[in-house]
Amino acid sequence: MHIFTRFFIIAGFMLFGAVHVFAHGDVTMQQKKVGDYVVEFEYQEKNILAGIPAQYIFYLLNEKTQETVPLDSMFVRFTDSENKLVLAGKLKTTEGMSGTGRIQGIMPVAGEYTASLEFLKGDTKIANATFPFNVVPTEQSPTASSPMRYTWLLALVGGVVLGMGVGKKIAKK
Repeated sequence: MHIFTRFFIIAGFMLFGAVHVFAHGDVTMQQKKVGDYVVEFEYQEKNILAGIPAQYIFYLLNEKTQETVPLDSMFVRFTDSENKLVLAGKLKTTEGMSGTGRIQGIMPVAGEYTASLEFLKGDTKIANATFPFNVVPTEQSPTASSPMRYTWLLALVGGVVLGMGVGKKIAKK
C-alpha cells in the first residue's frame, strides 16, 4: 500500500472518528458527608446501560481541604434491588492517587442498584457510605437507535474510501 494511501486512511479515520470521541464527556457524581470526610461516587456515563461496561470511581476526601485522604484499600459491593450481589471486590487505591479507586463492571439488567463503599487504612475502617443508582435498558440509550452508534464503522469505511480514492490519485501524480 502506498504511503499516501496509508496517510489518507489514517487521516480519514481521525477526522470521522473525532465525532465519536468528543461525544463521551458526561460524568455523574454523588457525594455524602461522613464524619470529617466526603465520599464521592461517580461513573463515566450520563446513564448506566444494562449489559454495557461502565467505569465507577470512588474518592475519600478530607471535608475541609477537599484533598484525597491517604488509605490503603477500599471494599466495594454492588447489589441489585433484591440485595443480590452483582459486583464486589477489595481494591487497592489508584496508583499515585491515594484515596481514589476505580472499577469497571457490567450491571446485567435495568433497575435500581446500590453501591456500598468502605474505605480502609490497614484493617481499620475510615469511612463507609452507600449510594443508590439506576441502570436503564440499553434500548433507552440516546444512541441506541441512532446512526451515531455506528460512528466507528463510518470512520473506518470513510477512511478506507478516502485513502483508496484520494491516495491513489496523489500516488499517480
